[in-house]
Amino acid sequence: MKVDTSRTGLEVFYPKYVAQLLKHIWTRTAKNPEFELVTREAFDYLQDHEDEEVHVSRASVIINMDALVEDGVLKVRQTTGKGGYHGVYSAALSPGEFQKKVYDHVETTLFEVFKNTGGWYRE
Repeated sequence: MKVDTSRTGLEVFYPKYVAQLLKHIWTRTAKNPEFELVTREAFDYLQDHEDEEVHVSRASVIINMDALVEDGVLKVRQTTGKGGYHGVYSAALSPGEFQKKVYDHVETTLFEVFKNTGGWYRE
């Protein structure tokens, strides 16, 4: 997970369109805990809601959704359909769980970076 402290909100961790997609997934999941979407639906959502200056390809959406699965933020299940197998994505973490995961990751990383410098104390 990369951190860009010049940004705010989820954009500290993800590109703007990924942050926008995560907010959409969390909002929909809050209303319907069974909410799922495929990459086509994610791409269509972003096309309808993206900034004029930001254009994202469907391949970028797929790559970033898979990265969110690897990060444990989303989960995916495979299903068959027209054209073969398709990933169906849903939230693996709530916004609060995501915040805790980020906090724990940053704390652990800082501890590892500074543990041998004598300048870090942790009980």
